[in-house]
Amino acid sequence: MQLRNRGVLVAIGIIGLSNWSIADDIVSQQTSKGFIDDSRLEVISRTMYMSSNARKGGFYSLGGYAKSDKDHGQAEDFGTALIGIYQSGFTEGTVGFGIDVMTMTAYKLDGGRGRSSDDVNNLFPADGRSGRPQDNISKLAPALKLRISKTELKYGQMMVDTPVFATQPIEDKLLPEDATGFLLRSQEIDNLVINAGYFTALRGQEYSHQDSIRQDSAFFDNGKTLKRVYFAGAEYQFNDSFSGKLYASKNKDFWKKYYANLNYNYEFNEDSDIDLDFNWYKTKSVGKGYADELRANGDNRRINSDLWSIAAAYSYQAHTFTVAYQRNSGTGGLGRTSFPYDIEGGAAIAVANSMQYSDFNFENQRSWQVRYDLDFADYGVPGLTFVAAYVKGSKATAENKDYRRKGKSWERNIQLGYTIQEGKAKELSFVLQHAQYRSNFGGGTDYSVNGKHNAYGRDNLDELRLIVQYPLSIL
Repeated sequence: MQLRNRGVLVAIGIIGLSNWSIADDIVSQQTSKGFIDDSRLEVISRTMYMSSNARKGGFYSLGGYAKSDKDHGQAEDFGTALIGIYQSGFTEGTVGFGIDVMTMTAYKLDGGRGRSSDDVNNLFPADGRSGRPQDNISKLAPALKLRISKTELKYGQMMVDTPVFATQPIEDKLLPEDATGFLLRSQEIDNLVINAGYFTALRGQEYSHQDSIRQDSAFFDNGKTLKRVYFAGAEYQFNDSFSGKLYASKNKDFWKKYYANLNYNYEFNEDSDIDLDFNWYKTKSVGKGYADELRANGDNRRINSDLWSIAAAYSYQAHTFTVAYQRNSGTGGLGRTSFPYDIEGGAAIAVANSMQYSDFNFENQRSWQVRYDLDFADYGVPGLTFVAAYVKGSKATAENKDYRRKGKSWERNIQLGYTIQEGKAKELSFVLQHAQYRSNFGGGTDYSVNGKHNAYGRDNLDELRLIVQYPLSIL
């Protein structure tokens, strides 16, 4: 069990989208059965309610459109989505050609003026003047692909899953992110996977237009979109128990990153094993340094940080107990977030303490996690799972210099999920997620709503998500 990003957000009933990215082994072109015979078609129906409540006087950016002061800190959205995924096979021959197409449509069910906030929930974009959410979203993501031997090249709009560039899947929202560019993946050598990419645009989960992900005023003051990012990496399985990853990337005029991962699993017997997972990122500003803090307050600080985590997960039958430690050191950008990543995709952070709300990635921040997973299959209820996790952070340096190395925070996540295992409703899933986040420092620059000040309004937050999903395999 290799620990992935986003804490307790486990994929329940997410079929097809993982295959849309780069998660599977590459099949040799010699085994191709043709463009049609190897085709796959799937439709995913997804309904979600999301509520975010800023505690202790917090405000959201659209709170000014609430009906009363008590509503300012409350954001609610309710919607449903249909995602169609078509993956063709490859034409026969030495070089095979194919296409992938993903269609995405989401409809607002509820979330009116003063309650919806694309700044927080990100289910639907809201008009900055009226505060009303958009009624629906539609988008198309086509891609061309070719394969030679066990090497694939894809161009177009796609989902990507690497530690340094990773689009956000649908585990936490209605629709996924997608990126525009080239992706090369090769598995010519046994146990070795090579990934390389070049991307020029990123589309947010709640938007239909490209370049909708910006390092904007919420984090930086430039409002710049992704120009181009290059990355390359290797993943090697040394044996059944030990694996490693190495990646490097460069995001023009933002930063460059290096990433390393080591994962070791030791099986004591059929009932128990332990998994050790280490992750490390090195981030440094490059070029114009659009993420540097100097654009905010003249502090002239370039990003130069190391973020690492180590986790140990012990599993015994239906139970898994995890402890993790994470540390960030070096200098950071605006808001002292010295490991920025949103412009490289919402999932481009593979560390142990990246949770439902916070990543615990402020400058100098240190954090501990304890986590418990329970699979009820051993108790006669297959498909029912429970996860509880708690992270406590300390010594963070926020933008407010009163909190230099004094910032404290904690987050508690709880998830309960059930997936139907058989019958006509097989793979129908229900997920309940709840997060609480508290800190003694703000997330970044202060702003004013009705004369009251708060750093992003989100230093104390309660968040609830209810998700119902049904994947239907057609081909």
